[in-house]
Amino acid sequence: MARTGLQKEVIELYRQGVRNAMSKAPDQRQAFLIHLRYNFHHPPLTSRDFTAVEFQIRKFRRTLEMLSQPSTQRIGLSQDMRDWWANEVERAHARATITEMKKAKAASS
Repeated sequence: MARTGLQKEVIELYRQGVRNAMSKAPDQRQAFLIHLRYNFHHPPLTSRDFTAVEFQIRKFRRTLEMLSQPSTQRIGLSQDMRDWWANEVERAHARATITEMKKAKAASS
């Protein structure tokens, strides 16, 4: 599938964010990754909302530039981010359970 320029830009920004998070101390990586994922999901945007997507790209570029500095060693997570992450983990576990149940049912048939 061919990707648009904006899609490529968003993917590249996300990859830079992951590389940046991996360059931080091991005990702080999870906080940086949660911050990254949260900011890529909030606010929820449609692929057709070009102006908003471009704005978020510019905003996250500035944030990434700040977070990639060696002096930035920790990041605080808001309660909203923590709640969102707990919900994401819960949803992933529920999907995994459903998948396991379907496999077990197919194997017993």
